[in-house]
Amino acid sequence: MKAFTIHRAVSSRYGCFGVMAHEGLPVCITLEASYANDKGGWFTKIPAGRHVAKSARYEKGGYATYEIFVEGHDELKIHRGNFRRETNGCILVGLGLADGATPWISGSGAAFLEFMELAAGAGEVELVIYDPQG
Repeated sequence: MKAFTIHRAVSSRYGCFGVMAHEGLPVCITLEASYANDKGGWFTKIPAGRHVAKSARYEKGGYATYEIFVEGHDELKIHRGNFRRETNGCILVGLGLADGATPWISGSGAAFLEFMELAAGAGEVELVIYDPQG
C-alpha cells in the first residue's frame, strides 16, 4: 500500500497547516479546518495517527480523490481548495503558503494532480498524520 505522511506544523483560528510527504520527499502544503478546544488549543476532525484513505469521488468538485475514514465523521476527503472556508474537515493541498488578511494555500490544482499521480490509481493509500499538539 502506498503511504503518505502529513506533518502538521501550525494550528490556529486560520486553520491547521502542514506538509504532506511521500517516500520521504515533500509533496505539498496541507490545510485543514481547525476548531478551538477547551484547553486553549486547536483540533481537527482527522486525529493524528494511522489512517486508510480509500478511492472515492468528490461529488461537489466532480472528480476522483481519496476519502479518509474517521469514526463519527463522513465525507472527509483530500481535495483541491485554497482557503479554510473551503473545507469542513477535509484536507486541502497546495504548493505554497500565501499571506493576506487570512493565510491560505496556493497552487491547489497542481498539488492535487501531483498527489493523485503519486497515488497512481491505488484503491487505498495509507495516511500517517503527525501532530505536535497530540
